[in-house]
Amino acid sequence: MHGLGGAVIGSVIGAADGAYHGAIAGDAPEGAFIGAIAGSVVGVFVGAYKPFQEQEQSVRQCLNGKGYVLRS
Repeated sequence: MHGLGGAVIGSVIGAADGAYHGAIAGDAPEGAFIGAIAGSVVGVFVGAYKPFQEQEQSVRQCLNGKGYVLRS
């Protein structure tokens, strides 16, 4: 669930930032729209990355503690 929350928050922040910069850099309506879309997509990946990495590390530690050998 943390990954989903991070993705949503990252998407919202990316969309707002992308819309702002898109409106300044280009034609205001189209630039804002394109910037919001691009920022939203990037924000999803950036926002979800850390929680998924933390979950993977937790699972690896648990399995290592039980004696499993994991490959990278």
